[in-house]
Amino acid sequence: MNSNKEGLKKDKNGRRIGVDKVCWAVFFSTIIIFFLRGITLSEYHNFRGEFNLSTMVDGNVYKDSRGLSDIGLLANLGLGMRSKISRHTFTRLDYRLDVSNFFTYNLENETSHLLDGRIKQRFGDLFDVDLNAGISMSQMPKAAVYNSSGFYAEPSLNWYIFDYTKITGGYIYNKTMYPSYNLDNETTGRQVKLGQELSLYTYIEISGVIQNKNYPERYLYSGIDAGSPTYKTDLRKDAENFVELIFSQNITAKSGFDLIYYSGKLESNENYFDCGPKQSEWENTITGDERIIENYRSYTTDKYGMNIFTGLDEDARLFLQCSYSTRDYAGRLAKDENDAIRRPEVKRQDTQVVVSASYLIDTFILRYTYEINNSNDALYNYTSSILSAGIRHLF
Repeated sequence: MNSNKEGLKKDKNGRRIGVDKVCWAVFFSTIIIFFLRGITLSEYHNFRGEFNLSTMVDGNVYKDSRGLSDIGLLANLGLGMRSKISRHTFTRLDYRLDVSNFFTYNLENETSHLLDGRIKQRFGDLFDVDLNAGISMSQMPKAAVYNSSGFYAEPSLNWYIFDYTKITGGYIYNKTMYPSYNLDNETTGRQVKLGQELSLYTYIEISGVIQNKNYPERYLYSGIDAGSPTYKTDLRKDAENFVELIFSQNITAKSGFDLIYYSGKLESNENYFDCGPKQSEWENTITGDERIIENYRSYTTDKYGMNIFTGLDEDARLFLQCSYSTRDYAGRLAKDENDAIRRPEVKRQDTQVVVSASYLIDTFILRYTYEINNSNDALYNYTSSILSAGIRHLF
């Protein structure tokens, strides 16, 4: 990752700042309080849970041209409560724990927690208000500098303009904090969604998002002095816009498909300090070939996808997914196998194809995913395959 003003946050004694243990205490206390409070207030409530445990063989753990393969374990736990506070007021509270663990190439091993709540208030037959909010925490034991916590809130208004037509408009707020790194960011934005039920088995939805993300500690580079970067007082700012179109068709009660189109654009003012082939800002032993690359993060992307699902019998289901996507960078320059910028210079371009199949019978899950990423940036020109098998228990 691009270093920026040394990247690491430190306390007044020069030590790295760890994850705030108080946040963890508040996090888990909030889970308990919300669950207990929901029980006492609601006239109707129900609980549900899900536990998944699987082992997998990943042919390319880091998704790059090195193709490092490893065996890993995945586990997740989901707990949920649905409550009806009154005739027009409904609440939902979900907690999710996800753990990923590889045995050899374990830099990206992660444990994450998410507490997500929603309150829905109906106002007659035409309107209802949704307030969706949550907090999250993530720990990466082998890369603790990227430990993070976050908070988000997405209030929205739903207007049932006709019997089978719904318009949704809402606000987006998301804040992510990295105690030991300078990637703290805050996102604000707006979203709109139009859903139309064409028939009992056919549904179409189009949505769009406009959002801005600010990085209060991520300073831009201004120049180079004796092989080291100098900095501006300007901060990184991103603007992201995207639209998504989904067409859903049920063929029977247990089978159907979705067609998905996604188009997005990220505009970022962040630039990049390139130290030259196989060099870094921490170990730049060969000076004179450094440069500042503008518009490093900006790109446009398009994605086409299809999901197919079918019930083979009472207890068996099959899911198929495939997607094709492109990504064109506005300023990021492609590099060759020696980590040198290609000559003549060209902007990085990626084309990706992903195909996956999942088979579920009773409590057993078998999944296979194959991915091809064709890129003129040699490090990101790769293929990947993942085979996993596991069990699922509902309660």
